[in-house]
Amino acid sequence: MNRKRFLQSGVITLFGLPLLLKKNTLRGVFTLENADELKKWLKTGGPIGGLGYNVRYRPDSPSTIFVTDAWSGLQKSTDGGENWSSANSGISFRNGPSSDAIPIFAFKVDSNNNDILWAGTQNGGGLYKSTDGGDTWVKKDTGINLDPNPDAGSLTIRHIEVEPGNSNTVYVMGEMPTGVWGTEFERVKGFIYRSTDGGENFSLLKELNSLTRWMFIDPSDTDSILVTTGIFDRESDIDDPNETHASGPGIGVYISNDGGSTWISSNTGMDSSKSLFVGGADRDPDNPSTHIVATGNNNDFNKGIYGAVYRTTDGDQNWTDVSPNLPVGILGEVYTAVAFAPSDPDIVYVGSAIAIYRSSDNGLTWQRFTGGMGAPYGPKGVRSGVPIDMVVDPNDPDTLFINNYGGGVFKSTDGAQTWISWSKGYTGADIHSVTVHPSNSLQIMANGRSGVFLSDDAGENWQGISNGYAAFPEGFGVAYDPSDLTGKTLLCSDEHESYILRSTDNGNNWTPALYLETGEVNNRHGARNIRFAPSNADVVYAGFMAAGLHADPHKLDFSESLGIYKSSDGGQNWNEANTGLPTGAQAKNVTDIAISYQSADKLYITLRSGGVYRSLDGGSTWQDLKTTLPDGENWTDEWGVNDSIQRHSLLSCAVHPNNDEIILVGGNIFGIYKSVNGGSSWSQVLPPTELINNGTRDHGHIFSVVFDPNSPTNVYAAEWHGGMYKSEDSGESWSLINDGLSTRAVAKLSISSNSEYLYAATQGEGVFRYQIQEIATSISQNKAIPNSVKLHQNYPNPFNPSTTISFELNEPGNVKLTIFNSLGQTVKTLFNGYRSSGSHSISFDATSFASGTYIYKLEGEGFSVSKKMILLK
Repeated sequence: MNRKRFLQSGVITLFGLPLLLKKNTLRGVFTLENADELKKWLKTGGPIGGLGYNVRYRPDSPSTIFVTDAWSGLQKSTDGGENWSSANSGISFRNGPSSDAIPIFAFKVDSNNNDILWAGTQNGGGLYKSTDGGDTWVKKDTGINLDPNPDAGSLTIRHIEVEPGNSNTVYVMGEMPTGVWGTEFERVKGFIYRSTDGGENFSLLKELNSLTRWMFIDPSDTDSILVTTGIFDRESDIDDPNETHASGPGIGVYISNDGGSTWISSNTGMDSSKSLFVGGADRDPDNPSTHIVATGNNNDFNKGIYGAVYRTTDGDQNWTDVSPNLPVGILGEVYTAVAFAPSDPDIVYVGSAIAIYRSSDNGLTWQRFTGGMGAPYGPKGVRSGVPIDMVVDPNDPDTLFINNYGGGVFKSTDGAQTWISWSKGYTGADIHSVTVHPSNSLQIMANGRSGVFLSDDAGENWQGISNGYAAFPEGFGVAYDPSDLTGKTLLCSDEHESYILRSTDNGNNWTPALYLETGEVNNRHGARNIRFAPSNADVVYAGFMAAGLHADPHKLDFSESLGIYKSSDGGQNWNEANTGLPTGAQAKNVTDIAISYQSADKLYITLRSGGVYRSLDGGSTWQDLKTTLPDGENWTDEWGVNDSIQRHSLLSCAVHPNNDEIILVGGNIFGIYKSVNGGSSWSQVLPPTELINNGTRDHGHIFSVVFDPNSPTNVYAAEWHGGMYKSEDSGESWSLINDGLSTRAVAKLSISSNSEYLYAATQGEGVFRYQIQEIATSISQNKAIPNSVKLHQNYPNPFNPSTTISFELNEPGNVKLTIFNSLGQTVKTLFNGYRSSGSHSISFDATSFASGTYIYKLEGEGFSVSKKMILLK
């Protein structure tokens, strides 16, 4: 199809930049020089999360740390991880639903020359090389077959190794898809490629029946090489006649004694009754004959085949089981990561999603560090995910960093006993929902693959609240109880096990309010939406659907789900409310709920298969609204010859705040439809051709639609492949508003009740914020600002520890320059007195101040203007 753009980015009149403070505190008014910034989305940098993979530091400069993420790419820190910046210049490959993700998995610092770096991508993106420490990258994968099985998928690079003493010899390993599904994961093969000319050309050395994960080359004999195979979330391409599933066991460790020409299995001493998927491995830095490997696989675990930890001291000829002793009642774990301490090889760490283990005797015995119920490893309240890679500080055996598959980067300085989140400012988080508190536009909650998080400063900082029951492996929906103005009463749900949880203490403790006993591999469901009735906070509705919508909106064989549940006591107790909804295959998958602002009994729901339904009696009965469509359209129409998604496959809905007969529904392919008579008739107001012209696919998915509650002619819609749309005429016409939205795969929208902020939950970059208008508070500066006054953005910003503030005056006079903290309290007056006309600069030294957001305000006769600045230490 012709993909020529049909619309340009819309122009939206805004009145000021947000000063991101805590609730009910100072906000500022700004000069017109900031007008362009007001039209942009701002990435909050959180919550933490993503599909992390490697974490590495430069040996010659350990404060320079790199981490990889399959959504946000390569991130670099030069201050030990306190601040991060993107390091993807020249890495051109993109994927994901909106073709914005930077899927970097593997990363390697050349030990021979630390300016030489290597990065490997997922899904056929290839291999990249940097010779300037990561500032720029060049593709270097000639000879690597990136698409070995076109019908199944593309190559994923999972490890890169450089021969000690010889930067010209480079090995590349990873997985080749087969297109065959095992019990829980795809069956994959592994590969080993080698280059002998610094990456100019590669040749295939070996294929194996399980993905290749780690390689270790003996520095004293570079012909001696060890390779491990397997990982926790892939299956081997081996038929196993002794099992009832398609995939067989792992294949363990392979070694070569001739530089990779031939390979032999080396699993002597490993227990065949335990998993042989070797996800973690490391070598003693002082003794290349000593290795420790960690095994485990989720599919094995579900069959009662548990992981183990093995140690060899004879160059991988024989292995000894040195697995940690587990507490009573724990039968086994899936071990996924290993790291020796370079400064003291007697200190070794092994990780699982449950606990981190520390050895002080080179791996012979272990001490277990974990927490309580739920997410036991990692910072409090954070769903840690799976520790996929970890490194120990080269000078301190008690300081280590872990990159998590699903939880961001963590740091410990006490030998794995306690942890702090160490990825502030960058995120690869896959967020499924976001909501803003009904009475506080700065207070938001998000839920997704990394768990449940709160922010009370519009997303500048995030607190994990995945405590206890809320430590879901996959989070789904969230809601604030609007009757609790403190924002401490919360509801959340998960995508797999059909829980709805309730907390009355800001997420420190959660109680199951509803549990519907799903969660098996092929029968997972969750409440995507939890909605309080605007007119009655006692009434809450939850809509359940089969898991996997965000993984594949195109999927057609999802199972029948659980439909609608209702609470009449603020979410404490729930009852089914499905009378009149269809049953059978794909039925009762509720994708969205829109409740009348005037009546808690009137609501609309959309179904992933089955159209749109209305209830006028609080869910007791439901009416099918798949009625008259415009000429030439029918709810049973299919999209294209080879795409059998029908017009009645819907993903979102919204109701007009002032007229509950006006509704919008977002289609899974067919754009947006509008009804002005409660669903008696429909018109298509955003056709799929417009979505195609602005997206990255030959179709579009409208994942979320919201009305502006105070200016309902303004409507916002999120499209999975093309980003954000705005209508200023109640949905009749639309324009793009993607400026600043670095990933356009938006899963959910939430707009504040005062129409100040619009928040977007994205796949791969956390939460974004869009300021619709500035809302004045009791401390706001609303005096007219004369053209003679300009207050510039401080530089640098963020800063540590000092910055410069500049301003301009056309007329002389008395002015005052004051610094406020995030509570609106004065922390320093930089100047208070007479200034001549012209340009002025004043330095601010924040050595004695804590990290955070601060406000600087310039005041004079007839004007007051403020801006924010961020101190990052």
